[in-house]
Amino acid sequence: MPGGRFSKQASWINPRQINNNNANDTLVGGLITGVPAGANASQGFQTLPGDRMIFSPSDALAYSNNVIANLNTGTYRYFQFRNNSTANPTRGRFAFWDLSVAGAGANNDGLYQVTADGNAANVTNCLPAGVAINNITLNNGTASYWWLQESGKAACKFIATLSGNGGIGTGGYLAFTAAANNNATDNGALDSVSGSNTGTNFSTANGTTALTQVDLAIVKFVGVQETAAANNAISQVDLRFSFGSYRW
Repeated sequence: MPGGRFSKQASWINPRQINNNNANDTLVGGLITGVPAGANASQGFQTLPGDRMIFSPSDALAYSNNVIANLNTGTYRYFQFRNNSTANPTRGRFAFWDLSVAGAGANNDGLYQVTADGNAANVTNCLPAGVAINNITLNNGTASYWWLQESGKAACKFIATLSGNGGIGTGGYLAFTAAANNNATDNGALDSVSGSNTGTNFSTANGTTALTQVDLAIVKFVGVQETAAANNAISQVDLRFSFGSYRW
């Protein structure tokens, strides 16, 4: 697990289960747990928003609460969560880059802030940052920091009623429907569209609609299913690596 620009040094990450529910930090890097006793201070010099870990199979197992689930190989990044979002992060659902904030150099990437809210009428539900590995209950006004999985084999929640019947080897896509808005049932969840019938064709008369569907498919594609999706269930998806590399 090399350090530097792409990932953290292993020595900075204390061995712990990172997929426990509500294990999120309320101060950057978590509270100091050593002397002086009771000090309410941050360990922020160790773990900062934007930091990334690369897990091998043994790393993933060591950091897992296997009662909840075993984590998998891949990249994980430490984010700040918008604490007044409508939705709470829940395991298997995507969180999205929060375009409402500005960080270093007036660049919203600088804060590495995400939101659990999606909105079918807004670009944010096409800018996924990663998948939640546990459930987090956000408190309005209280900061929250924790890990999302960016790439690799990940447990992903699928929508209540799949559009298609795609199985292993077919694509997983961010939900296309209005049910993906904010705190709605399918917010942050994936859809399986292979085998569905959208009524779209590629004739000249209907070319604009068809190309719109193609565009949606491209921007909402997140990875290939390693287990067959089912209605309202968590399945394994191999998340594309660009989630872990296009923002530094």
